[in-house]
Amino acid sequence: MADIDLKELKSLEILLGDPDQEVVQAVNNRILEMGRDALDYFVLRMEMIPRSNVDKKLVRRINSLYVELILSELKREMSTPYPDLTNGLYLLTALAKPTLKRDEFDQAYIPVVEEVVKELNSDGTAIENVQLMNHVFFNRFGIECVKEHSQGAKSVMVDDLFHCQKGFPVSVAIAYFLVARNAGLPIYPIPTPATGFSAAYLYNDTTILAIDIGDKGKIFSVPSFIEAMRNMYPKSKLDDEQLLVAGDDKMVLGIYIESLSSFFEYENKEALSKIYDKASKIVGQRKILGN
Repeated sequence: MADIDLKELKSLEILLGDPDQEVVQAVNNRILEMGRDALDYFVLRMEMIPRSNVDKKLVRRINSLYVELILSELKREMSTPYPDLTNGLYLLTALAKPTLKRDEFDQAYIPVVEEVVKELNSDGTAIENVQLMNHVFFNRFGIECVKEHSQGAKSVMVDDLFHCQKGFPVSVAIAYFLVARNAGLPIYPIPTPATGFSAAYLYNDTTILAIDIGDKGKIFSVPSFIEAMRNMYPKSKLDDEQLLVAGDDKMVLGIYIESLSSFFEYENKEALSKIYDKASKIVGQRKILGN
C-alpha cells in the first residue's frame, strides 16, 4: 500500500458518500484503476468504525468493486496461452471471499506441497511418485472425502478444505491437482460422467497411469482403468482412447466454478451463484459435473 496516494484515497473516501450517480461511477472507476490496495484501505477504514455504525450499502459497494476487480484479473489470466492453475483457483476462491489475499490462500496448501516435494525422489517411478503424493495428502495431512454438507462452504472452498481436512469429492480433487501442480507432478483430470475426477499421470502427453482421487488416490494401470470405466458406465459411447484423454488446468478451473455455483445455488445464495455464472463465461469451459 506504500505506493498508493493516501491523500487521494482520503479524498475518494469523502466522495464515497456522494449520491450523484456520475460521481459514484467516477469514484468506482478510479478505485478500480488504483487496484486492490485501494479497496484494502477502505476495508481497514471500515474496521476502525464500530460495526453498528458501518454503512451496509458501502460494504456492499466495496465488495462489488472487489468482485469486479477479481473478474477482470480472471479475464487477464484466461487470456494467456497457459492459464496458471494456482492463480486461477485463488481468483475463483476470492470471488466468494473478496478480501482474501494471495498469501493467505497460499498458506493453506503450501505445507502439503513442501511435504510432497521433500518426499519425492527424482529417480522415482510414476507409481512411486503417486504413492508418495497419496501418503502425504491423504494420510499425513488426513484429507478425506465427505458426501454431506456437514462442513458447509468449507467442504467446497479449496483453501478451507486444507484447514478442515474434509471436502466433497470434487473439492478434494481440486485440492489434489493444486498440490500436484505445485509439486511438479504431471497429474491432470480425466472427466468422467460421475460427480468427481479420475486423474491421469502423463508422460510425453500420454496417460501411463490412472488415479481415483475419490478413493484415496487408488492407482490403476491403463487396462484396469478402461475396464473399470466400462463396468461403471456400460452405455458409454467413448472408445478406449477417448476414455484416457486428460483435460488441462482450464478444465480444473471450470469444474471448480461448477461446484461452487452448485453449492451456492443449494444454499440459496443467488448473488454468489450469479457471480460464478459470470466467471464461467470467462473461463469458457464446457460443463462436466453430472454428465
